[in-house]
Amino acid sequence: MIASRAAGPAALSVQKVSKAFGAVAAVDGVDLELAAGTTTAIIGPNGAGKTTLLKMIAGVERPTTGVIALDDRQISGMGAAKASHAGVGYAHQVPQPFRGLSVRDNVRVGAVEHRIPRADEWVDEVLQLCGLAGKAHRPAKALQILDLKRLELARAVATKPSLLLLDEVCAGLTGSELDAVISLVDRIRTDGPTIVLVEHIEAVVAQLASRVVVLDWGKLIADGTPRGVAEDPQVREVYMGAGHTGEGPAHVPAFDDVAPEDKGRGLVLTDVRAGYGMIEAVHGVSLELRPGKISAILGANGAGKTTLANAISGVSVLRGGTITLDGVRVDRMRAHRRAAAGIAVVPEGRRILPALTVRENLLLSTGLGVRRPEIERRLDAVLETFPQLADLMIRRGGALSGGQQQMLAVGRALMSDPKCLVCDEVSLGLAPVVIDALYEGLQRVVARGVALAVIEQHVQRSLAIADIAYVIDRGAVSYAGDPAPLKDPRVLDDVYFGSATRQRNTA
Repeated sequence: MIASRAAGPAALSVQKVSKAFGAVAAVDGVDLELAAGTTTAIIGPNGAGKTTLLKMIAGVERPTTGVIALDDRQISGMGAAKASHAGVGYAHQVPQPFRGLSVRDNVRVGAVEHRIPRADEWVDEVLQLCGLAGKAHRPAKALQILDLKRLELARAVATKPSLLLLDEVCAGLTGSELDAVISLVDRIRTDGPTIVLVEHIEAVVAQLASRVVVLDWGKLIADGTPRGVAEDPQVREVYMGAGHTGEGPAHVPAFDDVAPEDKGRGLVLTDVRAGYGMIEAVHGVSLELRPGKISAILGANGAGKTTLANAISGVSVLRGGTITLDGVRVDRMRAHRRAAAGIAVVPEGRRILPALTVRENLLLSTGLGVRRPEIERRLDAVLETFPQLADLMIRRGGALSGGQQQMLAVGRALMSDPKCLVCDEVSLGLAPVVIDALYEGLQRVVARGVALAVIEQHVQRSLAIADIAYVIDRGAVSYAGDPAPLKDPRVLDDVYFGSATRQRNTA
């Protein structure tokens, strides 16, 4: 409880707020009224605009249009420092302490900067609240992840905010660590500030928020209680994709059923651990991507799917476990050597070179030392995979449609002649007819013997073509096997909206 020293909660008003980056509207005409003292969660898929909205409220980003007010005082566009002094506290997903200062001095900075009366007493109170009193004189750089999360919250609370913004503060935590931070936020909100939290972990939302708003492509599409939002058909479609019901394979052999000559072939991950900064987002994941087979890797936002893709490509350094390709360890190789060995990853967001032509984009991905006949063979294979690119070879990448750019992104990966292809959210933001064309092309790739993994938000569509499915939950594999059971809506409910589903069933 911080009511005895805090300034009191404030009401937040967001009126027709938009934010554009060039031609892209990250936030599009959002209206939101939050009563003082409430706790509201903002959820939505990757790229929905959640963090951009939070940054505009915090003054980090200036709205393109619209007004943001705190207790009838306009704060939009005033900048982060002034917004902080106006009563906005901000705790980040990745803790950002002064690493060379002690825990106490980190907390004291905010109290002194905001001229809090009897600052030293207040700092002691905040440290006690956040469970850091016994580590007050320890340097911040010596803290482990849970205490770094506590310190990030303590630094925000030390400014006595009337509005506290929490941007995925539970990211990377599991088990007792997650419970500890949920409990801490619960203590902070008791008679404390108004809280707005952006969060992917459903348990956090269910336990802390009385209201949930959902963003998709920058627009507010749902607003209600956690239970009501979880039952909303539009929200379910956003998270799991439209109900594509194509038939998958009749039977998928379990690992023990694989023929002995196929054991070890393809990409094999064993007890893989990976993350970013101090955060471990993948915990002991084991899976196999087999030649000529499609693996669907599913899971809610924040489950660790993209971190897993980065670990496979070499962008993220493994913290434990092994990765082998056709029996040869590749986890100690740098990213470019993994690519040369036969691993290709199509990252979320396409990332083509817009100023270059389609042909130039493709040729740049071939690698050094490849002879012209082989280059032409690979180009022919790409055009066989995506015939739509054949008439676009001299067009600049930036002039392509979204679907054409995604085909080009996959084509670039194919120019390395991979044995294993991992596609991260290839259907994101595309029309159904375009997604169909993409998936048809990917099935042609698999027919050549390539091991394919699709990390996908359109669950039913990916399950329809998958030979095996994996579900990642909070960084660990919670399901591995036949995709068929996951086509049951009740099973998907439990995977994507677990706690809310159980609450409905017991109500």
